[in-house]
Amino acid sequence: MLPLVEGEPASFCAQCGLPQLRVSESVLEAAETLRLESAEEDGAPAVQPGGVTDTLPGALDWPVMLRVLLVATAVGLLPAVLLRDLLFSGAVGFAAMFLLPLLGLASGVAYLRWRPATRMTAGAGAQMGLALGTMLAFAESAVTGIASFALRYGRHNRSLQQNFDAVMQQASAQVRATQPDAPATLFAAMQTPEWHAGWFLVMQGALMLMLVVAGAIAGLVAGALLGARQRGLRAG
Repeated sequence: MLPLVEGEPASFCAQCGLPQLRVSESVLEAAETLRLESAEEDGAPAVQPGGVTDTLPGALDWPVMLRVLLVATAVGLLPAVLLRDLLFSGAVGFAAMFLLPLLGLASGVAYLRWRPATRMTAGAGAQMGLALGTMLAFAESAVTGIASFALRYGRHNRSLQQNFDAVMQQASAQVRATQPDAPATLFAAMQTPEWHAGWFLVMQGALMLMLVVAGAIAGLVAGALLGARQRGLRAG
């Protein structure tokens, strides 16, 4: 610490005699501005004076976002709770798919209430929607599997299995109509429980993939809409 001379810091060091450099506040402010601009170009969060972080486009706060998406996933499963026929027919995923655009937009709005400094973009919305679709796909499959098991072995109700067997019989009839020369072993295999179980898993996998893709598209659209709204508010 340099001694004070006439109430001001000394211009020269008392030990070595070297002159002490002084930087004006305008130069410091210009250097801080350049640092913030460089941080934005590098894609890293810029720290404002005082420790406030300015969230950059696409830089989502995932702990907060995941909490929002957990609530959205629970809302997406409401048809399974309110409409038991959908649950027992295995069509919960299709009902959830129709809710995805609304869930994506609502998730984006809820997230921006928690993190209003975030500049939402279509890319950030697509990330949000992809995560939402994935979470909803696994949740829907888990609920369908648990309900099917409880229905079949808890209540000894074969309605879900009977519905799926009817679908497989229709598929077998269509194959017979379009390919009359198909081998008889194919039709015999289509009646086995293993064939039915395999096709059920294939259909569930396809439905999960559809939910993930639909979630990404819904999130992309929601991000674009919210980003346009933010730009409009700034311009106004």
